[in-house]
Amino acid sequence: MLESEPRAGPSSQARCVTASGDKARVLIVQTGFLGDVVLATALINPLSGAGYDVYALVRPQHAPLLSSDPLLSGVIADDKDAGRRGLSGAFRTAAELRAYGFAAAVSPHRSHRTAAMLALTGIARRIGFASSPLRWLFSDRVKVSAASHQIERNLSLLRPLGIQDAGAQMRLVMPGEAVRAARERLSDGARPLVAVAPGSAWATKRWPAEKFGQALRHLARRIDFTAIFLGSAADREAAAAAASAWGGPQVNLAGLTDLPTLCAVIEQLDLLIANDSAAVHIAGAYRVPTVAIFLATHPSFGFGPLLQPFRVAEVEGLSCRPCSPHGGRRCPRGHFRCAVDLEPEAVAEAAASLLTAQSQS
Repeated sequence: MLESEPRAGPSSQARCVTASGDKARVLIVQTGFLGDVVLATALINPLSGAGYDVYALVRPQHAPLLSSDPLLSGVIADDKDAGRRGLSGAFRTAAELRAYGFAAAVSPHRSHRTAAMLALTGIARRIGFASSPLRWLFSDRVKVSAASHQIERNLSLLRPLGIQDAGAQMRLVMPGEAVRAARERLSDGARPLVAVAPGSAWATKRWPAEKFGQALRHLARRIDFTAIFLGSAADREAAAAAASAWGGPQVNLAGLTDLPTLCAVIEQLDLLIANDSAAVHIAGAYRVPTVAIFLATHPSFGFGPLLQPFRVAEVEGLSCRPCSPHGGRRCPRGHFRCAVDLEPEAVAEAAASLLTAQSQS
């Protein structure tokens, strides 16, 4: 568990206020990837505004993303990678959640384990998608359009609680020390600050690192800027390759920031160039202009940029694309043309158009 201790809670009714006047507790469940958690933050403000006492259940490594948000009463860690896998792990997590007395649980996460775990909690209102695995274990099943954005799909889960027309607004609140650290890391860089995030959890969503550097070189023919290289420790090699191919003014932070500081750095940017990854959604929360590179996947799946000024860089007309809703470990056909055929000049053009529009606004 993280952040919060169980307290005596209200009865499990789908009301935001109990007869005693206490706020009813609601749990947001998203134990997927980092980007999924960022997208799920759109639920926090509407639930809080409706009078609920809001908690979140996430993986431990994602808890720092939410732990400074004043609208969350608690962030609960579900470590699926350390003794919480499968049905036995679901039993353990469910037993701990029962102590909170949640009135409702809202689950943007679609998985067998999540559906089973929530059923075991005894929470009366368990709201999930009608397309979720083991959907019959949810008390409320919401149908959504495959053509809508994931933020909009997430917000539709609030309808059973009587929350309609909630605005699409992700929220990320970082601690003051992270904001100060970000500003210090970027203090030597001349604006505009143009960041590159060359990583992704899936190989077929990663544009070759050298092409990022080449795109920056093309962009530098039009605009002077400082390049910022971002990513986790797993992205250090890619960031180094991109930085080497660029060779200009730069700050390489790949593997050198914790999650809150990474978010605070992205908030300070003038432009982000990134693969289809969590970085795009973090930039969306802060309205940072973004060039989003889509290779094996496609924005039509509902996970593209939405709230910020953006351009999508992709190779159109490939009969094999998209080949997966979330990417894969290798190109199914072996040629990876969606990456090979995407030219650095096209990405630079998209970046230049966003920076020009920003300077004129």
